[in-house]
Amino acid sequence: KMAGVVGVEAGFSIPVSDNFLLGVGALYHPGSARFSADSGEGSGLDADDEVIVTIDDHMAVFIQPTVSVSESSAVYLKIGYVHAGLEITGDVLDPPGSMSGGKFGIGSRTLYDSGMFIQTEAGVNEYAKIGMTGGGNSTNGVLEATPSIAYGSVSIGVRF
Repeated sequence: KMAGVVGVEAGFSIPVSDNFLLGVGALYHPGSARFSADSGEGSGLDADDEVIVTIDDHMAVFIQPTVSVSESSAVYLKIGYVHAGLEITGDVLDPPGSMSGGKFGIGSRTLYDSGMFIQTEAGVNEYAKIGMTGGGNSTNGVLEATPSIAYGSVSIGVRF
């Protein structure tokens, strides 16, 4: 499933050498994304069952090793910890209230003379296994998932 979100990211970079920086930061997506699963083939749900999953208040902290490739452009890796609120309703019992895991991304940043920059990034958030009971499936009513979110982002920012 796909969802569009808007968020805020803040961080700072510490110069380690002439062309290497170590960044540290945090990001927050205050909105929510809602997905549903119904009794489609292979879902494990009975014909009248539907499970609705809402992910909200997504946040992350990260380190960002960065290499300058020119006076105004750099590439980076992003490694961090992610956490999101989780609401699961429908034919389930004792659903988890949140999920957390690791963040891995790669990106580029171009800085302009005005102090504005454009940053592009692609990555994945891999979450730890979550589980609950219910669903009316044939596996003793145990529902488990190991969620992951693949993402791409384009950011416009200001360097202070």
